[in-house]
Amino acid sequence: MGIMLFVTPGHAAAGRRRTEGVKDRCVMERALVSILTLSYNNFENMEECIDSIFSQDYGNMEWILSDDGSGQFGTWKERIEAYIEEKHPVSNVKKVTILHDGTNLGIVRNYKRALDAAEGKYIFYLAMGDSFFDPNVITDVAAYFERSDVDVFGGCWEWIKDGTKEFRPEDRIKKLFADGDSERIYEYFIRYPLFVGACTPFRRDLYSDFGFLPAEYTHLEDWPRYLDWIEKGARIGFLDRVLIRYYAGGLTTKIKNPDLIMDFKHLLEKRMRLPHSALFRALKTKKYIFSWGAAGGFLMNYQSWEEAVGRQCDYLIDKNPEKAGQTIAGRPVILPEELKKFSPEEIFILIFSRGYFFEISEELEQMGFVLGEHFDLISRELLLWKCGRYDEDEI
Repeated sequence: MGIMLFVTPGHAAAGRRRTEGVKDRCVMERALVSILTLSYNNFENMEECIDSIFSQDYGNMEWILSDDGSGQFGTWKERIEAYIEEKHPVSNVKKVTILHDGTNLGIVRNYKRALDAAEGKYIFYLAMGDSFFDPNVITDVAAYFERSDVDVFGGCWEWIKDGTKEFRPEDRIKKLFADGDSERIYEYFIRYPLFVGACTPFRRDLYSDFGFLPAEYTHLEDWPRYLDWIEKGARIGFLDRVLIRYYAGGLTTKIKNPDLIMDFKHLLEKRMRLPHSALFRALKTKKYIFSWGAAGGFLMNYQSWEEAVGRQCDYLIDKNPEKAGQTIAGRPVILPEELKKFSPEEIFILIFSRGYFFEISEELEQMGFVLGEHFDLISRELLLWKCGRYDEDEI
């Protein structure tokens, strides 16, 4: 099921300029779809990735592989070309382009190079090592574009790590899109990456009209780009359908690279300054500060966080009844229902548990609390920006 949304945040462009009508999108001729694959020394799952592309039943595709300075890429290129010739002599992929740069440009510049070479109307990025979920993915993606007015949309993915599998995103994110409240979606999007770059097709004219990313970004190509496009008036949607198999362990899943750390700092400065500035103003006016998440993110980061904020958390919130009445790091622990004893206007709740952000938010909203006014997420990006540190394994 596809969910179509027209996101128009208050500071966004008045509307997305369209260069073609809905009627034109419904023509029977199949539009060219460009599948972009970026690589950098990650060819372990190469055959599964290639098989999933060349087995698609959609009738008009091109594949662009853009390599970012992998060692011995000439050998890998020969293996890739030989594998395609042997295993897929006939396919719906009409054109194959393989690009390579001897230097390491970074994900953003490598992606832009692939985009510049793309001729398709629709773009789907599939990382080397990941794979399409089934042979009908591109057919369904193109059909969703053709029947809707969306410019970019998110989908579902099978997430695989150490042999364990689960389907993402969680139902609460799907519900967020199904509710269709564009302003609310934007408020969550600016705090939490609702889309992942590996599972988000878009119209190529978004790139033509709005650009890609400023030169200061090196690796973080998805979250700031979607925020920028939405703010400029792009229409977004969500397709409740599994599109890819995603294997955990990519560069941007762990913030260790210094260039990636700078990317997140740029993101905070340019895209998130307003809501986070409002957060710090709210903390100064509230009588009580609560932290939801009595372990993990809080315990690893509360000292630097409280130093940066200039005041302490008064209470910790935990749903475990056995912890109620205890003290952790000198703070008393209460159950969530005890929040009802306080006026929403005199308290602020800091959510340190990123993994349960949507679950906690839903519970707080049912109590009458409002995101940004009474509670907010203390994300790893915000901790990095304000405090200069965080523990990536806990947040």
